[in-house]
Amino acid sequence: MAVPMSGFLSVLLVVVLTYHAYLGTTVVVEDYVHEHGLKLLWMVSLRFLFVLCGGASIFSVLRIAFGG
Repeated sequence: MAVPMSGFLSVLLVVVLTYHAYLGTTVVVEDYVHEHGLKLLWMVSLRFLFVLCGGASIFSVLRIAFGG
């Protein structure tokens, strides 16, 4: 990614797509999981998973953008 704008737009895309996917899966869990304890477990697990995947994706894009 020779142009810095490409790296910025790639990071922005990763952030928006990760957040969109998180919101969608959160709605599915809220609608279909009825036990409170299990719902809380899924919500915390989903947040951890999406932060981990989003962070790894951003790290990868930045590593490519800065030539590492």
